[in-house]
Amino acid sequence: MITPPSGRIRDSVSESTVIADPAVVAAPTVVADRVPARRTLAAWFFLLLTLASGTLLRYQWTGTVAPWFDSRYLLHAHSHVALLGWTFVAVFSLVFAAADPTEGPAPTGGRGSGAAAPGALRLLGEGLVFALILALFVAFLLEGYAFRSILLSTLHIGVTLGLMAGYMARARGGIDPGARPWIDASMLWLLLASVGPLLLSGGGRMGQGWIDAWVGYYLVLVFNGWLTFAVIGLLVGRGLLRSHSIVFGIMTLGVLPMVLPPLTAWIEIPLARRVGWIGALLFGSGLVMLGVGLLRDLASGAKRGPARPRAPAGLRAPERLRAPARGLLGSVAVALLALGVLGIIGTAPPLVPAVERTRMLVIGFIHLQLLGFVSAGLVLLLFPRSRGVAVWPFLLGSWAMILLLIGAGAVQLLGHPVRVPPQWVLAGTGLIALAGALLLPRIGAVPTGSSR
Repeated sequence: MITPPSGRIRDSVSESTVIADPAVVAAPTVVADRVPARRTLAAWFFLLLTLASGTLLRYQWTGTVAPWFDSRYLLHAHSHVALLGWTFVAVFSLVFAAADPTEGPAPTGGRGSGAAAPGALRLLGEGLVFALILALFVAFLLEGYAFRSILLSTLHIGVTLGLMAGYMARARGGIDPGARPWIDASMLWLLLASVGPLLLSGGGRMGQGWIDAWVGYYLVLVFNGWLTFAVIGLLVGRGLLRSHSIVFGIMTLGVLPMVLPPLTAWIEIPLARRVGWIGALLFGSGLVMLGVGLLRDLASGAKRGPARPRAPAGLRAPERLRAPARGLLGSVAVALLALGVLGIIGTAPPLVPAVERTRMLVIGFIHLQLLGFVSAGLVLLLFPRSRGVAVWPFLLGSWAMILLLIGAGAVQLLGHPVRVPPQWVLAGTGLIALAGALLLPRIGAVPTGSSR
C-alpha cells in the first residue's frame, strides 16, 4: 500500500481545511502556499482563457451570430490552452512546490524558511514560458495548424523537456514517498507523449492516417498517462486520496496497450483493439477502485461528524474539509468512477465504431476527464481557500456541461434526435463555470465547516 510516511495522519493539508489547529495553520507545510503567486495567477488566467474560449466556441456554433473567429481555429486554440496552458502550469507548479519546502511565501506572509527572492533569470524564464503559451493560443486562434503555431508548439515541447529534467535532477527527492511513483510515472508518460508531435512532421509524405495515429498516441498518453497520474499523485501526496500499490501497478500496465488502437488504426490490425481493450480494462479498474475508495471515505467522514476522530491510514478525515473542498473532492471521486466504467465499456471492440462516430459522446468523455476530474483536483490543490460562491458555480457549470454532452451523445448513439438546442445550453453552462472560476483566487482563510 502506498501511504504517507509511517501511515500517520498528514498535517500538510491546506490550512483552509484545518483552521481548528493553530499549529497546523502556522506550519509552513501547505503546498498551495508554496506556489509563487505569479504561477498561481498564470494558471488561473489560462483556466479562465480555456473556459472563455470554450464558451465562445459554443456560442458561435449556435449559428445565430456571425462568428468572431474561424471555429476550427478557435477549437484548436481552446484545446491547446487547456492542455498546454491551464493544466500544464498548474501541474508543474504544484509538483515543484510539493518537492521544495522553501518554494514561495510562508503562510505568515514572509518568505518560506530559508527561501531567497527569485532571481531575475528565473523570473525572465517564467515570463517567457507564460508568453509562449499565450502566443501559442493566439497563433492557433488566427491560423490553426500552420508554421507559427507548429513552431511555438515545438518550443513548448522543449520547455516541457527542460522542466522534466529539472524535476529529475532537483525536485524528485523532495516528493512525498507515497506520491513519488505516481509523479515519476506521469513524467515518463509525458516524455513518451512528446514523441507524438515530433513525428507529425512525416504526415506530408505518409498521409492523414499517419497524422491521426500520432495525434491519438499523444492524446492517450497525455490524458490517461501524464494528467491522470500527476493529479492522483498530488492528491495522494496531500493525504486526500488513498492509494494501493496494486492500483498503481494495474493502471501503469494498462496505459501502453491503450496507445495501440490509435497507432494502428490506419493500417487496420484487428488484434490491436483487443489489446487496447485489455489495457482499458486494467486502467479503468484502477480508476474504479480509487473512485469507490474515495467515495467511501467521504461518506464515512460525513457519518462520523466533526466531533469524531480523524480518519485512519494516513487520510485527512473528510469532515475536516470545508464543504467546497468536499464538493471538489466528491467531483474527483465521481469522475474517477465514471471514467473507469465508461472507459471500459466504450473501448470494448464491438462498440468502438459506434462510439467513435458519436462525436458528442467522445467530447463528453473528454470533458468528464478534464473538468470533472483533472480541473476539480487542480482547483482543490491550487486554490484551497476558495469559497463556495466560487466553487459551487464552477462545479455546477462543469457537471451540467458534462452530463449534457454525455446525455446528448447517448441519445445520438441510440439513433434518436437531440431535441434541446445543445449549443445554447452548453454555452450557458460554460458561462456558469466561468463565473465561478473568476472568483477562485482568495486571500485569507475560512473557518472549518463553513460552506461559504
